[in-house]
Amino acid sequence: MAKKIKADALASEVMKELDDYSSLTTEVMKKAVRNAGKTVREEIADTAPKKTAYCTCRGVRNPPA
Repeated sequence: MAKKIKADALASEVMKELDDYSSLTTEVMKKAVRNAGKTVREEIADTAPKKTAYCTCRGVRNPPA
């Protein structure tokens, strides 16, 4: 059932609900961005060239470890 308020308190009630909505959407967006960042980082790590004894990308020979 809807909450009854007086006309004088309408603005404060609307702002309260907007603040609640803002907090909720901020949390959801942060989780989505973190998840996307993690996915991209994993994709980059999987496809990045691995370290070898020779680095052909710069023409420099790395000594074997």
